[in-house]
Amino acid sequence: MTDKNQADKKDGLKIVRDFKAPKSLVFQAFSTAEAFAKWWGPVGMPISVLHFDFKQGGKLHYKMEGNGQTMWGIFNYNNIVNPDLIEVVNS
Repeated sequence: MTDKNQADKKDGLKIVRDFKAPKSLVFQAFSTAEAFAKWWGPVGMPISVLHFDFKQGGKLHYKMEGNGQTMWGIFNYNNIVNPDLIEVVNS
């Protein structure tokens, strides 16, 4: 038997984050490779941006290194509306 709520759910995870800063400043922090590399990721794991194409349908490919670990990430930009929305799939 399928629960009605389970049948209505879509696959995926949605995370919404609020920042105590003007929208334009938050948007800028995501919209350039230099700004993104300064703040993304945990402390002690500097970011190297390998590819940055900040537009709808574009991609960001980055590497984080620190504490003897190397981690990789990709953002696929689905929707961008300056300064209100940045919708990505991060993997």
